[in-house]
Amino acid sequence: MPNKKTIIIAGLGPAGLTAANFFAQDSDWTVRGYERLPEPTKETSHDSRGYGFTFSPRGLSCLPGELKKLVQSDCHPISERVFVYHDGSRKSFPYGLKDSDKLHALSRLDFLLRAKTKAQEAGAELRYLSDVTDVDPIAGEITYRANGPPQTDKGNLVLGADGAFSIIRARVSALSGASYCVMYDGVRFITVSLEEEEVNLLTQKNLVGLHFFISKKGTDVLIPTPPKGTLLIMSRLLPGIGRLTKHDAVAVASTRNVLVKDVVKGLAKRLENLPIGHFVSTEMERPYAERCVIVGDAWKAMPAYAGQGVNAAVQDVFDLVKMIDEYPTIDVALPHFSSHRRKQRTALNALNKNIGVQLLDGTYGGPEWRAKERFRIFLNRHLLHESWRSRYQRLAFDLDENP
Repeated sequence: MPNKKTIIIAGLGPAGLTAANFFAQDSDWTVRGYERLPEPTKETSHDSRGYGFTFSPRGLSCLPGELKKLVQSDCHPISERVFVYHDGSRKSFPYGLKDSDKLHALSRLDFLLRAKTKAQEAGAELRYLSDVTDVDPIAGEITYRANGPPQTDKGNLVLGADGAFSIIRARVSALSGASYCVMYDGVRFITVSLEEEEVNLLTQKNLVGLHFFISKKGTDVLIPTPPKGTLLIMSRLLPGIGRLTKHDAVAVASTRNVLVKDVVKGLAKRLENLPIGHFVSTEMERPYAERCVIVGDAWKAMPAYAGQGVNAAVQDVFDLVKMIDEYPTIDVALPHFSSHRRKQRTALNALNKNIGVQLLDGTYGGPEWRAKERFRIFLNRHLLHESWRSRYQRLAFDLDENP
């Protein structure tokens, strides 16, 4: 077809594969995607972070139709936040008053497998073990390595979905003059995989909530993706770099919430030598230059503890596709995409910084927060006024152009 356009996607994580699905289902586009890591399989999983995704209703609704059906059928619903305090007492707060307000948890690997399969079925050509090393935004050309000398590929649009340390972002910034920075937000974490029995004990078989175990030296978040789950441990005691030594593992384990210490047996031993992760934040004003645009973590990486990273990424892609469909040329569509998404990026960065501080000092879900939640629930029930939702809920569920 002489008028068919080509999109080159660098990075086949959640944002890249969501884009591959959207564009592959459009007969006007040819899709070629590149990923430096091997294909995601149970044996070669590159899910080193270990935790699942939590999709908000809005994030889930922004997935392509066939992928959304496939993902939603395997998701685990999460309807409330459960705070477990130092003494083991609990308080639960719903995410909303309707079934449609529930979050949906899915392992990262399961999402990638489903998104890859659907994209390939729709005709996308996905090339794994192919590392994109450079991009020319003016020519719409990438350079990549795949078991040999460098090769090039060219398209009408290059989509940079290559994560927080994006090579494409650097090229876009240099060409557009937009300043950017990559920074650690101060929150370090370790992930521990849990067995079914441990998940059941920690949640007391109530698997409908995202559990926050508050301790004096940080907070642990349990993401249940039955039958197993992941405990995300955030602590002031974690060193800045490297892996956890035996001495540090003992120190971190000893400060955990009483329930975590009782249920997760041999925690210090399980923590020993685990890699220490950092939540990375990125800041950049303008996400495009010429024939190149960046989305997801490449544009606005954010910590996972607010459950917004994957949701913001798929919303980026959804709005990009919408703008390209709506405007006559890509040159016109990209500025509108940037403007449309800027408000959310600013709001989410502020939100995540605030939550990060609370998770590290063990004050998330404290008295002030609980009072605000009770007031919000009271207003929702008695005044039926949706606009009184907390800032988090507006971002997760109701976000429009004026968050």
